[in-house]
Amino acid sequence: MGLYYLDMFSGIGGFALAAEWAGINFDECYFSEIDPYCVNVYKKRFPNSKPLGDIRKVNYEKLPKGKWIVTGGFPCQPHSVAGKRKGAADERDLWAECRRMLCELRPDVALFENVSRLLISDGRRFFNGVLSDIHKSGFNAEWNIISASEIGAPHIRKRIWIVCTKAADRGGGLANAGR
Repeated sequence: MGLYYLDMFSGIGGFALAAEWAGINFDECYFSEIDPYCVNVYKKRFPNSKPLGDIRKVNYEKLPKGKWIVTGGFPCQPHSVAGKRKGAADERDLWAECRRMLCELRPDVALFENVSRLLISDGRRFFNGVLSDIHKSGFNAEWNIISASEIGAPHIRKRIWIVCTKAADRGGGLANAGR
């Protein structure tokens, strides 16, 4: 079986570029993006990648069987201090697509990124729902907030990173590395 990569909400391919720089080689790379400019840039950077279009229309049963690594920075506008902070009530909230992917694709590893305010969105209910969804999907989760300045960037830009791995069995629990 091969090693496959899915880049959800891919933008111009920051996650895919990081994987490449880390020396991770995939048999096939798939990405989901709806902005035409971003799709063109992604295809230019990764000419062998396969565009899937709108994440809400992806049929995971049509993707190859094998080991999958999935990354995704799901839309932050519902949670960001710069937005209206509507959380789950925001029509741009696409966390449900992450949950659907976990249930249907069953990746070996999934890495999600979002603004640090995700932790307190909807009075902390949103993040609790994310963890519950991950657990109910048969995955463990570890998370942490990392500032861009902690890795040498000249700005703070705090982000939450959530790593999901398959639970040893369906009853596996959540692990929290969050600090």
